[in-house]
Amino acid sequence: TKKNLSLLFLIFMLGLASEILIAAYSKKLSSNLEEQSFHLTVKNKISQGILQNIYLLESTFFHLSAFPNLHTKNKLFNEIQKTQSNIISLLQTLNQGGVFQERYDLNDMGQNSILSIPYQPIDKNEFAFENADIVSKIKSINTALIKVSAKIDKMNNALSTDVFDLQTAITDLKLELKFIAPTFQRLKENANNIIYKNNLLYQRFISKTERSKQTYFWIQLILTITIALILLWLFRRLSTNIELAAEEVEKTKDYLNDVLDSQKNITVISDGKQILDVSGGFFDYFDTYANLNLFKIKHPCVCDKFIKEEGYLYKFEDKNWLDYLMTNSERTHKVKMAKNGKINIFQITAHKSKKYQRRIITLYDITENEQMYAQLAIEKDKAISATQAKGEFLANMSHEIRTPLNAILGFIPLLQEKKFDAETHKYLATIDNSGHSLLGIINDILDFSKIESGKFELDPIKFDPKHEFCIVSDLFRAKASQKNIVYSVSFDENLPAIIYTDILRIKQVISNLLSNAIKFSEAYQPINLNIEFDKPSSVLTISVSDKGIGLTPQQQVSIFDAFSQAESSTTRKYGGTGLGLSISAKLVDMLGGELKVKSKIGEGSCFYFKIPVEVIAGKTEIKKKQVFTKFKGHLLLVEDNKTNQMLMAAILKRQGTTFDVANDGIEAIEMVQQLDYDLVLMDENMPNLNGIEATKQIRELNFGQTKLPIIALTANAMTGDRERFIAAGMNDYLTKPVNINELQRVFSDFLDPV
Repeated sequence: TKKNLSLLFLIFMLGLASEILIAAYSKKLSSNLEEQSFHLTVKNKISQGILQNIYLLESTFFHLSAFPNLHTKNKLFNEIQKTQSNIISLLQTLNQGGVFQERYDLNDMGQNSILSIPYQPIDKNEFAFENADIVSKIKSINTALIKVSAKIDKMNNALSTDVFDLQTAITDLKLELKFIAPTFQRLKENANNIIYKNNLLYQRFISKTERSKQTYFWIQLILTITIALILLWLFRRLSTNIELAAEEVEKTKDYLNDVLDSQKNITVISDGKQILDVSGGFFDYFDTYANLNLFKIKHPCVCDKFIKEEGYLYKFEDKNWLDYLMTNSERTHKVKMAKNGKINIFQITAHKSKKYQRRIITLYDITENEQMYAQLAIEKDKAISATQAKGEFLANMSHEIRTPLNAILGFIPLLQEKKFDAETHKYLATIDNSGHSLLGIINDILDFSKIESGKFELDPIKFDPKHEFCIVSDLFRAKASQKNIVYSVSFDENLPAIIYTDILRIKQVISNLLSNAIKFSEAYQPINLNIEFDKPSSVLTISVSDKGIGLTPQQQVSIFDAFSQAESSTTRKYGGTGLGLSISAKLVDMLGGELKVKSKIGEGSCFYFKIPVEVIAGKTEIKKKQVFTKFKGHLLLVEDNKTNQMLMAAILKRQGTTFDVANDGIEAIEMVQQLDYDLVLMDENMPNLNGIEATKQIRELNFGQTKLPIIALTANAMTGDRERFIAAGMNDYLTKPVNINELQRVFSDFLDPV
């Protein structure tokens, strides 16, 4: 209702303002009409002035011929020139604007004054034709004036000489005056033409003014009546709306009360000291009270029902609980209340009304949510424990398997150099292949674990792509040849000389794809590795195609899932963990591409991916680091496993080095203090003192210096292990089973060759 009344008052004010604006507009129009009338009046006065000056010029000119004495002639000459100037000036003002000087009498004594009136024509050069004609005629009059002056002089000279000459001079003068008369007539016609045009405009203006006044009057009258009718209609409409609004307010009030009462949340309205009203699920929860008054008699404040417990809101003794709740509204507050022997938990909020000094308190029952969160916390702890257990299991499994594998894979190359019969060498080769297969399975599991934990990182470098791809493709020529498989490699001629990406992971993916292609192909079936490069987009495309067993559409959907193979029979026939393609797909995704497959059952498969790479300008030379087979130096081998001690002893002897053996970290510290070693090979998992702690103490004994190279040689190959060893003060990191080429690389960095 208040809003409708305000709107009605606003409409009334708008109507009043409209009337004022109409009146102001009418006044402005009248002012414009008066201004135009004044403009035309001044214009007419200028025109009259031009005509008067033309008549004055004519009379002065003919007066000149009637008074031929010299004194009078000079005086009349000056008046003629002055009159001509006035005519030209008035014409200039009439066409271009200026100041019009009007002379008027002050009294009956003949005193007069000059009034200067600024004048600006609406249309400039309106009388350009008349102006040009009058100016040219004035020039003709000046020419005639010179002739008349000469004739007057001639006549004056003849007065004292010959009567005949006088008669001739008078005749010539009359003839000249007769010739000039039409010029004055034309001047007066031009002036009258200007006056006529002005009078015509003035008459039209007067007629237009009368019509405009009538129009303005009727417009104002119509607008006034229209606004009055609109106001009356709006007043009637608003009155009806006010009545309807009052009815709607009542309905809305009843509806809101129904909505609030239907809510399960408890709503309490308070003035800060006592309860004013309640709604929602208040009486559903406090169902032992019939009405609010009965509740207030026993509990003046709803806080009387709060259970006092640390971490929950309750009725404080030293401060007002409601003020505390409102001043700390950014926090989540909870209360506990008991009902029928059961504890319920509520989230409580409070807001202050902007219009009234009221606090609206709302309690949301979150008992089920709290129970669910508690259960989720338990499950989370279980999941964390399971993850930790999984990590520990993988670490222990990797360490325990790598330790014996180190001896197996380490002794096999040494045995293969011995002279055995062909069958023994075949057995050794089988053991070597089986050992490397087991190592590959362990590496796949560890790679998968790193990727799943988000700790797997790419290591991009600059490299010659053709050279690196040839290296990885050549690794599979022997395997393909053993199965009589037709193996081919094709390179795009647009392949750049140097690109920048993680070549190690690309080679890992290619190795997995080639290994699978050879595994699932029969003899004499072709396998092709194709390397393509698109210059405009700098995209490298790699595909491996075969004519093997192929995949069904359903198998193609799940082939990249972890621990997945085409079917169970595939695992039994071909072997494998089902991790290779899953790891490859994740690596390609990290490189910015997607591993895809095209396949038909019985016709073969094509695995391919596209990745963006950075092209480096220039050419590179493939620099092969010189690897020495013999090195000078006295080493300390820190290793607790006797089998690995035997293996490393054999390897170190073949490298040309001398060495001592320490069985744990304590022995290593003592031996380092007694002898100067050129390099230390440090195991990690040892009794008494592990490798990391031993390294830290050795560095402390050397006062923080890192001159003595300490190389980690350990079966720990989990994510973060390398970083842990380097952070402890070690110079490099080697994993078991030991790789002879990697060992020689480290030796070449820290030892002198023989």
